[in-house]
Amino acid sequence: MIKIKHDYPQFEWIEVANPDSQELLELHDHYQLNEEMLNYATDRFESPRYEFEQKNDLIVLNSIADQTKSEVEIQPLAFFIQNPNRLITFTNNLAVKNIIEKFPKAYLEAQNPNLIKPLDLVLNAFFNITAKFLDALEEVERKQNFLQKTLSHHRNSEYLSELLNVKVELIYYLNALQRNHATLEQFKNAKREKIDASEKEFFEDIEIEMKQALDMANDTTKMMNLLSDAYENIINNNTNRSMSILTVASIVLAIPAIVVGFFGMNIDLPMTKGTFSWILITIGTTIIMIWVYRILKHRGFF
Repeated sequence: MIKIKHDYPQFEWIEVANPDSQELLELHDHYQLNEEMLNYATDRFESPRYEFEQKNDLIVLNSIADQTKSEVEIQPLAFFIQNPNRLITFTNNLAVKNIIEKFPKAYLEAQNPNLIKPLDLVLNAFFNITAKFLDALEEVERKQNFLQKTLSHHRNSEYLSELLNVKVELIYYLNALQRNHATLEQFKNAKREKIDASEKEFFEDIEIEMKQALDMANDTTKMMNLLSDAYENIINNNTNRSMSILTVASIVLAIPAIVVGFFGMNIDLPMTKGTFSWILITIGTTIIMIWVYRILKHRGFF
């Protein structure tokens, strides 16, 4: 789908969503977008990047597509800035495109909406994407606190699966944030000499938000790794203790089998003729079992 929007007086906005082959051909011919750049913009698995070619700025960012799903979904959002009077955006997911126009209140108060340029929308996308990651990381932190409290009392497979899911979620968020940050730095360096004071301030605000998100993601990742390692140690200790108990039980319970086997031989042995011999043998076996048990416990086997 290709939709031409004239919401802003300063430029033309072409919104592209899930384009088919015919629409890609139209973009190539009418807007002079080469095949390589179009592949970057439409690839559902494209990593964040900044490219400049033939007066076209290409910016690809990673965003959280939908936070309502149980699984993490990271989707690319691509921008072409063609001179100062045209912006082309590419989305593979309708949930992503809504983040472009939601300007922060402080920025709108300082900026005349009628003077908004394509660069402003791109910077706004950086800001809103980072804000979405911050919201997602706050939710991850809430899950981490819950798991930290729960795993100290309950150690079933349900919470283990949740622990794994949260760690995977964090990996996705951290990788996307790191790549977005690298793209922001490249874009900022390329535009350093061409931006005004308000745009420079917006760059700085985005950088502060992104560093905050990265710090939060790194700190939460460290906490999750510590929680995972601690839980793994507890599991290992419990397993070792269980194995020790089973080993001791096997040794102690082997004693009656040895005694019975010994007295079961078809030869004359002491204490085999009396009426109460079985009682003496049972008492003697029990004493040996208790003695072996105490020795093993004293030696720290369990």
